[in-house]
Amino acid sequence: MAAQKASCSKKVVLCEEDIPEAKLPRENVEECTVPQLRRWLLCRGAKTSGKKADLVKRYKDYVKAGLHLKNLRDPDGGVHLARKKVLLGVMDEVDPPHVTDIFPKDGFHEDLTDLPFVNFGTVWKYMIEFSNAKKQLSTAKPLVKGFNFFKSGNLVKVTVCSRENKWYLKSQVLPSMKKSSVYNCFILLLPNGHIKSAYCGCPAGVDGRCNHIAATLFGLEEFCKQREKQQQEQTSRTSQPCTWNVPRKRKGEVLPISQMKFKKHEHGKEKKDRESETSNNLKEIIGKEHSYCRVDSTVQDRESTGESVHKESAPESLASSQTEVPELNSHPFSMDMLQNECQNVKRKLFLNEEEAAEVEKNTRGQSADPL
Repeated sequence: MAAQKASCSKKVVLCEEDIPEAKLPRENVEECTVPQLRRWLLCRGAKTSGKKADLVKRYKDYVKAGLHLKNLRDPDGGVHLARKKVLLGVMDEVDPPHVTDIFPKDGFHEDLTDLPFVNFGTVWKYMIEFSNAKKQLSTAKPLVKGFNFFKSGNLVKVTVCSRENKWYLKSQVLPSMKKSSVYNCFILLLPNGHIKSAYCGCPAGVDGRCNHIAATLFGLEEFCKQREKQQQEQTSRTSQPCTWNVPRKRKGEVLPISQMKFKKHEHGKEKKDRESETSNNLKEIIGKEHSYCRVDSTVQDRESTGESVHKESAPESLASSQTEVPELNSHPFSMDMLQNECQNVKRKLFLNEEEAAEVEKNTRGQSADPL
């Protein structure tokens, strides 16, 4: 059987329908673009350099000699030749082990009309989230490579078989390097579109999360998108969401919330812009911010003249504990003054039970008094 497949694979010949853009879209070659002419010549193994006039002349020479239908080559790395071999059934198929006990052996067809809806969220949940829930090592690499597999045409075909309200899918995906065999992928879908299990014949498909499974899922996602689009076109315009009065996108600069500046305006109240103040009045800004720690001007004058300043020790009464902190108009000031002020602040912070009770008695009902 293997020898028969090998002999049949040697006889496979590509035609224009097997290779995309191997046939010019217009009858008049002068109307074709330069990339179209280069693609046509590349599929025949001809030289693709030169201007449009050179390409047109080369095309006419090939048609005149009858070489445009002979010896077509695969310009995409052998993908189209391998696809034709798979469709003809002359390529070796690699099945995952023990899959015949779970999936049916017959009854598969290519009609995917009744297939449950599959979107990117379904693919992400199965490939990433479910594997993390099982504490398995998972990355987004199979998603990226699987999407490239799907876009490159490595996904050959997908068949489906529905039994007992479950959908059994079978797909054939070409490997990335050697095109001597094809991997068979088996996927079990639930009615809600979620993937219950998947199996692949490749060495990396032991847990069912390889590149070939991802390529199959992306193919199902694309099919569901096209099916939904056709259904919307068949329905009336009044039954579809509004698409003609959609507001345009904002053109404002997108910033993270940590860099945004919010302003609240109040009538009759002026707000000072701190950023507008220059460094020239930095001393004034510091003075305003630290106005609670200024020294009295008389005390400052006495300090400057050298006169001794004797401050009365703070009595134990409550009135003395509530005295205001002297203002410090300028810097520097003496260490004794700073020590005295710190002791006053400390005395206000640490009150005993009698002082606290007296403060409470004197300040009771203060909030109800008119200003």
